[in-house]
Amino acid sequence: MLVLHRFFETLRCLDDFLTSAGEGRLGSGARVIRCAADVLMGIAFALYILALIIYGIDVVHLKVPVSKAFRESLWFSSLSITVFFTSFDLLFIGGYVSLVLGLRRLADALPVLINGSETPEGVPECVSDYFRGDAAEVLSRVYRYLLLSLYFYLFAIPLTIFIPFMILTLVNYLSVSSPSSLLEILFASPSLEKAFEDAARVVVETVVRTVLGVLGIVITIAFSVGSLFIRGRAESRGALNFINNVRFFMFEQFAFAIFIIIISMAIPPIIAISFFIPLTLAITIDLIAYIMLTTTMIEHMQSPRGRPRRRPGRLRGPWG
Repeated sequence: MLVLHRFFETLRCLDDFLTSAGEGRLGSGARVIRCAADVLMGIAFALYILALIIYGIDVVHLKVPVSKAFRESLWFSSLSITVFFTSFDLLFIGGYVSLVLGLRRLADALPVLINGSETPEGVPECVSDYFRGDAAEVLSRVYRYLLLSLYFYLFAIPLTIFIPFMILTLVNYLSVSSPSSLLEILFASPSLEKAFEDAARVVVETVVRTVLGVLGIVITIAFSVGSLFIRGRAESRGALNFINNVRFFMFEQFAFAIFIIIISMAIPPIIAISFFIPLTLAITIDLIAYIMLTTTMIEHMQSPRGRPRRRPGRLRGPWG
């Protein structure tokens, strides 16, 4: 239990640090997003209350049949849900953008955290405590925690768009179709229904496999180019050992991503779209961020400020 608490505490700490740094780069844009989300949340509650009032007036005072009153208030309820999820979608988009923009501040702070004993200015104590030590270990730790944050945002943003879209589609269909006509449409022509389902399944599977294939190509290019680029910057023996650890870690994540892509092509498309495609996207973005952070660390190691200083003393000859 203590391990889980420390894990989620570290995840929250890194996410707060990156999003706050990203909001600083966004400036007034972050405040605009939050204000727009708050306004939409208020509108959503107002529409929901209005739907209840309209339903009560229709049923109690105007003596409208319950089914008809329900349909009239259904539009306001669906709009309320749509606006409600839109406000969350804005918050998730703002959090994702802030998280990505905050990586620059992390790149500036990591060399000081790894090589220094002091906490950089503007870096919380929790980040300083959790991300100190060996450079390769710290980078892999950042990768793991950043992957979870990216996956959360990449999973939540499409979900908050898909749910209100499906609700509006269903409400629109129910408002123009009665239950009897719905059954007639579904069962009047079974062959037409089966042909439509087969065509839709083929289209969805083709789109999913195309997206997964493109992601596989992007991950392969990122791994290959990043590995060669990082290897070409090795000069000292210490940097070479660090780069070897980094390259093997990159290979492990690359192999894991390819495995996820293969699994995604073998499972139903709805599961692949819901879970595995956001995970593959998160791995792709996280791997590129890992390469950039590693490059920053190598450049710092090779700079005069990043190299360890020799102690002043008499130079010794071959015989002492």
